[in-house]
Amino acid sequence: PTTATLPFVVRDSVALEYNGNTQWIQLEAYGQQARFLRNVVIRGQQTWDSTLPYVISGTFTVDTTAILTVLPGTRIYINARTPFLVHGSLQVLGAAGDSNNVHFRSDRLDAPYNEYPAGYPGIVFSAASKNNKIQFAQISNAYQAVVVAGPNSGAGPKLQLWETVIQNCYDAAVLAGGTSVHARNLVVRNSGKGVQLLAGGDYNFTHCTLASFGDAFITHKDPTLVINNSTTTGGAPLQAQFQNCIIWGDSSGLVPNEVVLNRAGSAAFNVRFDAVLWRVKDTPQPATITGAINNQLPGFDSINISKRFYDLKLSATSPAINKGVTTTVNIDADGKPRPVAQPDLGAYERQ
Repeated sequence: PTTATLPFVVRDSVALEYNGNTQWIQLEAYGQQARFLRNVVIRGQQTWDSTLPYVISGTFTVDTTAILTVLPGTRIYINARTPFLVHGSLQVLGAAGDSNNVHFRSDRLDAPYNEYPAGYPGIVFSAASKNNKIQFAQISNAYQAVVVAGPNSGAGPKLQLWETVIQNCYDAAVLAGGTSVHARNLVVRNSGKGVQLLAGGDYNFTHCTLASFGDAFITHKDPTLVINNSTTTGGAPLQAQFQNCIIWGDSSGLVPNEVVLNRAGSAAFNVRFDAVLWRVKDTPQPATITGAINNQLPGFDSINISKRFYDLKLSATSPAINKGVTTTVNIDADGKPRPVAQPDLGAYERQ
């Protein structure tokens, strides 16, 4: 161990001697110093920075009265048996650009495990958690990437999910139940169950791209977006709005409708889609729908399923260009400028 912050290479060799002969085997390995956290409870106010990566194993909990702030460029690697459990408040404050994003991913960096989904449980916001924000982050290779439960005890939404990419997750990218999530410039890229908004709540998704494609690791057999208000006692009130969004999935035939709504009981069920491009066989109901583009290829920049490459930016011929309605969102998922009037649909504005 040293105080060096950059990755390093260790080289050595082994001499094999047999029958009067000597053969040298060259060895090479790379590594990096890190902060190793095992069985940790975060209390009070703590701030993590990008000086060294964080490697988490055992149990990890942000206590009910704690606030954990994560600064731009921080990299967090999580063990397969370790949920990132938040009872207090998590403030992920990344910045634009890959090196300034906050990265959450599995602690397995060796091929092929570094590409496997379900490499760790995910980030879980419990019923006690409140006032959370994730901005300019990349959350990769989880089982359920972001799980949010219960209403917010403070003002505003329980989770703000801004300018964030969630990718290659085995189950849900966002699983929310009876809570409040406001998402902006969210990219969900190839996760098994996409976005699941369950048991009622308050949800607002603006300029989001939610897209699912089957590949060698994940079978696309579930809708990209599911919304319901079902509870054990009937139905809970639900308010959900999707504005200037793309909701898409491949045409494998396993999923005829990428958007599915299920209403239970007589509680309020207010779902609105305003200026969306989606793949649906049947119009989602009950919902208020204006300005929908049905079943037109979104014109993503580049999709190569065999190589598991998904660039969800818009090509020059995309039907989503200039089809949005006016909002207050003036940047896209990369932090680049977005016009207030006639923006593009989805998380990326074509520059």
